[in-house]
Amino acid sequence: MEANEVLQELRSYNDHELFYKEYLEAKKDPDSLHDFLKMYPVEKTKEKQWIVEEYKSAGGWYPENMDDALMFSMSEGNDIVLTKHNRYTPAFSHRHTFFEFAYVVEGACTHVFQKDTLHLKKGQLLILPPFTIHQVKVFDDSIVINILVKRKMFETLFHTIFCESNPIRDYFNQSLYLFSCNGSLWIDTNKNEALRDVVLEMYDQSIKKKKYSQTILLSLLAYWFGKVLQNQEAHIHIPKFTATNKTLLKILDHIERNFETITLSHIAETFHFSQAYVSRMIKKQTGKSFTDLLLDLKFEKATYWLETRTDSIQQIAYDSGFESIEHFNRLFKKRFLITPGQYRKLNQQKEKNRRTNNEFINEGSDLYAPYRSSI
Repeated sequence: MEANEVLQELRSYNDHELFYKEYLEAKKDPDSLHDFLKMYPVEKTKEKQWIVEEYKSAGGWYPENMDDALMFSMSEGNDIVLTKHNRYTPAFSHRHTFFEFAYVVEGACTHVFQKDTLHLKKGQLLILPPFTIHQVKVFDDSIVINILVKRKMFETLFHTIFCESNPIRDYFNQSLYLFSCNGSLWIDTNKNEALRDVVLEMYDQSIKKKKYSQTILLSLLAYWFGKVLQNQEAHIHIPKFTATNKTLLKILDHIERNFETITLSHIAETFHFSQAYVSRMIKKQTGKSFTDLLLDLKFEKATYWLETRTDSIQQIAYDSGFESIEHFNRLFKKRFLITPGQYRKLNQQKEKNRRTNNEFINEGSDLYAPYRSSI
Protein backbone atom coordinates (compact mmCIF):
# COMPACT_ATOMS: atom_id res chain seq x y z
CA MET A 1 0.00 0.00 0.00
CA GLU A 2 1.28 3.48 -0.86
CA ALA A 3 2.08 5.94 1.94
CA ASN A 4 -0.86 8.21 1.05
CA GLU A 5 -3.27 5.27 1.23
CA VAL A 6 -1.95 4.31 4.67
CA LEU A 7 -2.34 7.92 5.79
CA GLN A 8 -5.95 8.01 4.63
CA GLU A 9 -6.63 4.83 6.57
CA LEU A 10 -5.00 6.28 9.69
CA ARG A 11 -6.99 9.51 9.39
CA SER A 12 -10.28 7.61 9.40
CA TYR A 13 -11.98 7.33 12.79
CA ASN A 14 -12.57 3.86 14.19
CA ASP A 15 -15.31 2.92 16.67
CA HIS A 16 -13.05 3.50 19.67
CA GLU A 17 -12.14 7.01 18.59
CA LEU A 18 -15.78 7.89 17.89
CA PHE A 19 -16.73 6.60 21.33
CA TYR A 20 -13.96 8.55 23.08
CA LYS A 21 -14.80 11.73 21.21
CA GLU A 22 -18.44 11.42 22.25
CA TYR A 23 -17.36 10.64 25.82
CA LEU A 24 -15.13 13.73 25.97
CA GLU A 25 -17.97 15.92 24.74
CA ALA A 26 -20.39 14.43 27.29
CA LYS A 27 -18.02 15.19 30.17
CA LYS A 28 -18.48 18.92 29.59
CA ASP A 29 -21.94 18.77 31.19
CA PRO A 30 -23.03 16.65 34.21
CA ASP A 31 -26.44 15.86 32.70
CA SER A 32 -24.91 14.86 29.38
CA LEU A 33 -22.40 12.65 31.19
CA HIS A 34 -25.20 11.01 33.16
CA ASP A 35 -27.09 10.20 29.96
CA PHE A 36 -23.91 8.97 28.30
CA LEU A 37 -23.06 6.57 31.13
CA LYS A 38 -26.64 5.30 31.11
CA MET A 39 -26.29 4.58 27.40
CA TYR A 40 -22.95 2.83 27.94
CA PRO A 41 -23.06 0.80 31.20
CA VAL A 42 -19.90 -0.65 32.67
CA GLU A 43 -20.56 -4.13 31.28
CA LYS A 44 -20.70 -2.85 27.72
CA THR A 45 -17.57 -0.71 28.01
CA LYS A 46 -15.70 -3.60 29.58
CA GLU A 47 -16.76 -5.90 26.73
CA LYS A 48 -15.62 -3.34 24.16
CA GLN A 49 -12.50 -2.55 26.18
CA TRP A 50 -13.31 1.14 26.30
CA ILE A 51 -11.69 3.17 29.06
CA VAL A 52 -14.20 5.16 31.14
CA GLU A 53 -12.70 6.95 34.12
CA GLU A 54 -15.95 6.82 36.09
CA TYR A 55 -15.94 3.01 35.91
CA LYS A 56 -12.42 2.44 37.22
CA SER A 57 -13.56 1.55 40.74
CA ALA A 58 -16.48 -0.48 39.36
CA GLY A 59 -14.25 -2.96 37.57
CA GLY A 60 -14.28 -1.30 34.17
CA TRP A 61 -11.58 -1.68 31.54
CA TYR A 62 -8.53 0.16 32.91
CA PRO A 63 -5.23 -1.54 31.90
CA GLU A 64 -2.67 0.15 34.14
CA ASN A 65 -0.16 -2.72 33.83
CA MET A 66 0.28 -4.02 30.30
CA ASP A 67 2.25 -7.19 29.72
CA ASP A 68 3.23 -9.08 26.60
CA ALA A 69 0.12 -11.28 26.85
CA LEU A 70 -2.16 -8.26 26.44
CA MET A 71 -0.47 -6.69 23.44
CA PHE A 72 1.15 -9.64 21.66
CA SER A 73 -1.13 -12.64 22.32
CA MET A 74 -3.45 -11.63 19.47
CA SER A 75 -0.67 -10.74 17.06
CA GLU A 76 0.04 -14.27 15.81
CA GLY A 77 3.20 -14.61 17.87
CA ASN A 78 4.88 -11.54 16.44
CA ASP A 79 7.71 -9.84 18.31
CA ILE A 80 7.09 -6.41 16.74
CA VAL A 81 3.59 -4.91 16.55
CA LEU A 82 2.50 -1.48 15.31
CA THR A 83 -0.72 0.20 16.41
CA LYS A 84 -2.35 3.58 15.99
CA HIS A 85 -2.96 5.44 19.24
CA ASN A 86 -6.70 5.98 19.52
CA ARG A 87 -7.38 9.70 19.48
CA TYR A 88 -9.33 11.16 22.43
CA THR A 89 -8.44 8.20 24.67
CA PRO A 90 -8.60 9.37 28.31
CA ALA A 91 -5.09 9.98 29.61
CA PHE A 92 -4.31 7.45 32.33
CA SER A 93 -1.10 6.33 34.03
CA HIS A 94 0.16 2.96 32.85
CA ARG A 95 3.31 0.97 32.23
CA HIS A 96 4.26 -2.04 30.13
CA THR A 97 6.76 -4.88 30.01
CA PHE A 98 7.85 -4.15 26.43
CA PHE A 99 9.62 -1.34 24.59
CA GLU A 100 7.37 1.27 23.01
CA PHE A 101 8.43 3.72 20.30
CA ALA A 102 5.86 6.50 19.80
CA TYR A 103 6.16 8.25 16.43
CA VAL A 104 4.12 11.35 15.51
CA VAL A 105 2.96 11.07 11.89
CA GLU A 106 0.82 14.20 11.92
CA GLY A 107 0.06 16.86 14.52
CA ALA A 108 1.40 16.43 18.04
CA CYS A 109 1.01 14.49 21.28
CA THR A 110 1.97 14.85 24.92
CA HIS A 111 3.60 12.27 27.17
CA VAL A 112 3.40 12.89 30.91
CA PHE A 113 5.83 11.16 33.26
CA GLN A 114 6.06 11.31 37.04
CA LYS A 115 8.13 14.50 36.99
CA ASP A 116 8.32 15.60 33.37
CA THR A 117 6.08 16.44 30.43
CA LEU A 118 7.26 15.98 26.86
CA HIS A 119 5.47 17.51 23.87
CA LEU A 120 6.19 15.62 20.66
CA LYS A 121 5.60 17.15 17.24
CA LYS A 122 5.37 15.80 13.70
CA GLY A 123 8.38 13.67 12.78
CA GLN A 124 9.52 13.09 16.36
CA LEU A 125 9.88 9.68 18.00
CA LEU A 126 9.95 8.83 21.70
CA ILE A 127 11.51 5.64 23.04
CA LEU A 128 9.98 4.31 26.25
CA PRO A 129 11.84 1.48 28.03
CA PRO A 130 9.88 -1.22 29.90
CA PHE A 131 8.17 -0.28 33.18
CA THR A 132 8.12 3.47 32.47
CA ILE A 133 5.00 4.97 34.09
CA HIS A 134 3.46 7.54 31.74
CA GLN A 135 0.32 9.03 30.23
CA VAL A 136 -0.42 9.82 26.58
CA LYS A 137 -2.58 12.75 25.45
CA VAL A 138 -3.96 13.08 21.91
CA PHE A 139 -7.19 15.12 21.88
CA ASP A 140 -7.35 16.26 18.26
CA ASP A 141 -6.84 14.80 14.78
CA SER A 142 -3.14 14.10 15.32
CA ILE A 143 -1.86 10.67 14.27
CA VAL A 144 0.57 8.75 16.48
CA ILE A 145 1.89 5.28 15.68
CA ASN A 146 3.26 3.03 18.42
CA ILE A 147 5.94 0.46 17.64
CA LEU A 148 5.85 -2.23 20.31
CA VAL A 149 8.85 -4.55 20.67
CA LYS A 150 9.12 -7.47 23.09
CA ARG A 151 11.90 -6.98 25.60
CA LYS A 152 13.06 -10.57 25.17
CA MET A 153 13.45 -10.16 21.42
CA PHE A 154 15.12 -6.80 21.85
CA GLU A 155 17.67 -8.11 24.32
CA THR A 156 18.68 -10.70 21.75
CA LEU A 157 18.58 -8.63 18.59
CA PHE A 158 19.18 -4.97 19.42
CA HIS A 159 22.96 -5.39 19.20
CA THR A 160 22.54 -6.49 15.57
CA ILE A 161 20.53 -3.35 14.83
CA PHE A 162 23.09 -1.13 16.58
CA CYS A 163 26.28 -2.99 15.73
CA GLU A 164 28.44 0.11 16.19
CA SER A 165 28.87 2.19 19.34
CA ASN A 166 26.45 5.14 19.31
CA PRO A 167 24.15 7.09 21.65
CA ILE A 168 21.12 4.91 20.97
CA ARG A 169 23.02 1.70 21.73
CA ASP A 170 24.26 3.20 25.00
CA TYR A 171 20.73 4.18 25.94
CA PHE A 172 19.37 0.70 25.28
CA ASN A 173 22.18 -0.89 27.27
CA GLN A 174 21.24 1.34 30.18
CA SER A 175 17.53 0.55 29.76
CA LEU A 176 18.10 -3.19 29.62
CA TYR A 177 20.64 -3.69 32.37
CA LEU A 178 20.98 -0.76 34.77
CA PHE A 179 18.86 0.32 37.72
CA SER A 180 19.38 3.99 36.88
CA CYS A 181 17.64 4.44 33.53
CA ASN A 182 16.96 8.13 34.05
CA GLY A 183 14.47 9.27 31.44
CA SER A 184 13.39 8.56 27.92
CA LEU A 185 15.15 9.10 24.62
CA TRP A 186 13.55 11.08 21.82
CA ILE A 187 14.57 11.79 18.23
CA ASP A 188 13.67 14.68 15.94
CA THR A 189 13.72 13.66 12.26
CA ASN A 190 12.98 17.23 11.12
CA LYS A 191 9.77 16.00 9.46
CA ASN A 192 11.76 13.78 7.10
CA GLU A 193 9.12 12.27 4.81
CA ALA A 194 11.30 9.34 3.75
CA LEU A 195 11.63 8.27 7.40
CA ARG A 196 7.90 8.81 7.89
CA ASP A 197 7.15 6.56 4.92
CA VAL A 198 9.28 3.79 6.45
CA VAL A 199 7.09 3.91 9.58
CA LEU A 200 3.96 3.84 7.42
CA GLU A 201 5.28 0.79 5.56
CA MET A 202 5.98 -0.89 8.90
CA TYR A 203 2.43 -0.11 10.04
CA ASP A 204 0.99 -1.59 6.85
CA GLN A 205 3.12 -4.73 7.20
CA SER A 206 2.05 -5.18 10.83
CA ILE A 207 -1.67 -4.61 10.33
CA LYS A 208 -1.96 -6.72 7.17
CA LYS A 209 0.14 -9.53 8.70
CA LYS A 210 1.74 -10.35 5.37
CA LYS A 211 4.03 -13.32 4.87
CA TYR A 212 7.54 -12.63 6.21
CA SER A 213 6.27 -9.37 7.73
CA GLN A 214 8.32 -9.84 10.92
CA THR A 215 11.54 -10.20 8.91
CA ILE A 216 10.64 -7.06 6.97
CA LEU A 217 9.68 -5.18 10.14
CA LEU A 218 13.01 -5.94 11.79
CA SER A 219 14.87 -4.87 8.65
CA LEU A 220 12.85 -1.66 8.33
CA LEU A 221 13.39 -0.86 12.01
CA ALA A 222 17.14 -1.35 11.60
CA TYR A 223 17.08 0.77 8.43
CA TRP A 224 15.11 3.55 10.16
CA PHE A 225 17.52 3.82 13.07
CA GLY A 226 20.50 3.51 10.74
CA LYS A 227 19.30 6.47 8.66
CA VAL A 228 18.67 8.49 11.81
CA LEU A 229 22.19 7.80 13.08
CA GLN A 230 23.63 8.58 9.67
CA ASN A 231 21.83 11.87 9.09
CA GLN A 232 20.12 12.99 12.30
CA GLU A 233 22.51 12.07 15.14
CA ALA A 234 22.65 15.69 16.30
CA HIS A 235 18.89 15.52 16.87
CA ILE A 236 18.98 12.51 19.20
CA HIS A 237 18.13 13.70 22.71
CA ILE A 238 19.37 11.25 25.32
CA PRO A 239 19.37 11.32 29.14
CA LYS A 240 22.62 12.38 30.77
CA PHE A 241 24.81 9.52 31.90
CA THR A 242 26.94 9.69 35.01
CA ALA A 243 30.67 8.99 34.68
CA THR A 244 30.17 5.60 36.35
CA ASN A 245 27.35 4.72 34.00
CA LYS A 246 29.41 5.66 30.96
CA THR A 247 32.18 3.31 32.05
CA LEU A 248 29.78 0.50 32.85
CA LEU A 249 27.94 0.97 29.54
CA LYS A 250 31.25 0.37 27.76
CA ILE A 251 31.75 -2.75 29.85
CA LEU A 252 28.23 -3.99 29.11
CA ASP A 253 28.75 -3.35 25.43
CA HIS A 254 31.97 -5.37 25.58
CA ILE A 255 30.16 -8.21 27.34
CA GLU A 256 27.39 -8.15 24.74
CA ARG A 257 29.85 -8.38 21.87
CA ASN A 258 31.97 -11.15 23.43
CA PHE A 259 29.48 -13.08 25.55
CA GLU A 260 30.61 -16.48 24.23
CA THR A 261 34.10 -16.25 25.76
CA ILE A 262 34.13 -13.20 28.06
CA THR A 263 35.59 -13.52 31.58
CA LEU A 264 35.81 -11.15 34.50
CA SER A 265 39.59 -11.15 34.32
CA HIS A 266 39.46 -10.20 30.63
CA ILE A 267 37.17 -7.25 31.41
CA ALA A 268 39.42 -6.08 34.24
CA GLU A 269 42.47 -6.25 32.00
CA THR A 270 40.75 -4.54 29.07
CA PHE A 271 39.43 -1.62 31.15
CA HIS A 272 42.42 -1.39 33.53
CA PHE A 273 40.49 -2.15 36.73
CA SER A 274 40.87 -4.81 39.36
CA GLN A 275 38.49 -7.76 39.13
CA ALA A 276 37.05 -6.84 42.53
CA TYR A 277 36.28 -3.29 41.38
CA VAL A 278 34.56 -4.47 38.18
CA SER A 279 32.56 -7.03 40.13
CA ARG A 280 31.37 -4.40 42.64
CA MET A 281 30.47 -1.93 39.86
CA ILE A 282 28.36 -4.47 37.98
CA LYS A 283 26.60 -5.62 41.15
CA LYS A 284 25.82 -2.09 42.31
CA GLN A 285 24.46 -0.83 38.99
CA THR A 286 22.63 -3.94 37.74
CA GLY A 287 21.76 -5.79 40.93
CA LYS A 288 23.41 -8.92 39.54
CA SER A 289 26.81 -10.52 39.82
CA PHE A 290 28.93 -10.77 36.67
CA THR A 291 28.22 -14.51 36.51
CA ASP A 292 24.45 -14.05 36.81
CA LEU A 293 24.41 -11.18 34.30
CA LEU A 294 26.33 -13.22 31.75
CA LEU A 295 24.17 -16.29 32.35
CA ASP A 296 21.00 -14.23 31.87
CA LEU A 297 22.35 -12.94 28.58
CA LYS A 298 23.22 -16.45 27.39
CA PHE A 299 19.82 -17.83 28.34
CA GLU A 300 18.02 -14.94 26.64
CA LYS A 301 19.77 -15.88 23.43
CA ALA A 302 19.31 -19.62 23.93
CA THR A 303 15.56 -19.46 24.61
CA TYR A 304 14.98 -17.10 21.70
CA TRP A 305 16.91 -19.38 19.36
CA LEU A 306 15.07 -22.46 20.65
CA GLU A 307 11.84 -20.69 19.71
CA THR A 308 12.94 -19.36 16.33
CA ARG A 309 15.63 -21.67 14.91
CA THR A 310 15.59 -25.29 13.77
CA ASP A 311 19.26 -25.96 14.56
CA SER A 312 20.15 -28.79 16.90
CA ILE A 313 20.12 -28.09 20.62
CA GLN A 314 23.84 -28.80 20.65
CA GLN A 315 24.42 -26.03 18.08
CA ILE A 316 22.28 -23.59 20.03
CA ALA A 317 24.16 -24.42 23.22
CA TYR A 318 27.44 -23.71 21.43
CA ASP A 319 26.17 -20.47 19.86
CA SER A 320 24.89 -19.34 23.27
CA GLY A 321 28.35 -19.64 24.79
CA PHE A 322 27.97 -22.79 26.88
CA GLU A 323 31.04 -25.00 27.17
CA SER A 324 29.19 -28.27 26.45
CA ILE A 325 25.73 -29.66 25.75
CA GLU A 326 25.80 -31.37 29.14
CA HIS A 327 26.56 -28.09 30.90
CA PHE A 328 23.82 -26.34 28.95
CA ASN A 329 21.22 -29.01 29.69
CA ARG A 330 22.06 -29.06 33.40
CA LEU A 331 21.87 -25.27 33.87
CA PHE A 332 18.81 -24.95 31.64
CA LYS A 333 16.84 -27.51 33.64
CA LYS A 334 17.93 -25.90 36.90
CA ARG A 335 16.60 -22.54 35.75
CA PHE A 336 13.46 -23.54 33.82
CA LEU A 337 12.68 -26.92 35.45
CA ILE A 338 12.46 -28.55 32.02
CA THR A 339 15.03 -29.59 29.43
CA PRO A 340 15.82 -27.50 26.32
CA GLY A 341 14.10 -30.17 24.20
CA GLN A 342 10.95 -29.96 26.31
CA TYR A 343 11.06 -26.16 26.12
CA ARG A 344 11.19 -26.32 22.31
CA LYS A 345 8.32 -28.85 22.12
CA LEU A 346 6.15 -26.77 24.45
CA ASN A 347 6.79 -23.68 22.36
CA GLN A 348 5.98 -25.58 19.15
CA GLN A 349 2.71 -26.80 20.65
CA LYS A 350 1.90 -23.29 21.83
CA GLU A 351 2.55 -21.99 18.33
CA LYS A 352 0.34 -24.71 16.83
CA ASN A 353 -2.50 -23.85 19.22
CA ARG A 354 -2.13 -20.15 18.46
CA ARG A 355 -2.37 -20.74 14.74
CA THR A 356 -5.43 -22.95 15.21
CA ASN A 357 -7.14 -20.32 17.33
CA ASN A 358 -6.43 -17.59 14.80
CA GLU A 359 -7.48 -19.42 11.63
CA PHE A 360 -10.75 -17.48 11.53
CA ILE A 361 -8.99 -14.10 11.34
CA ASN A 362 -9.08 -12.62 7.85
CA GLU A 363 -6.18 -10.66 6.43
CA GLY A 364 -6.64 -6.97 7.05
CA SER A 365 -9.22 -7.38 9.85
CA ASP A 366 -9.13 -4.77 12.60
CA LEU A 367 -7.67 -7.23 15.09
CA TYR A 368 -5.93 -4.65 17.25
CA ALA A 369 -8.84 -2.23 17.66
CA PRO A 370 -9.77 -3.27 21.24
CA TYR A 371 -6.17 -2.75 22.36
CA ARG A 372 -5.24 0.50 20.64
CA SER A 373 -7.11 2.53 23.24
CA SER A 374 -4.75 1.18 25.86
CA ILE A 375 -1.58 2.65 24.44
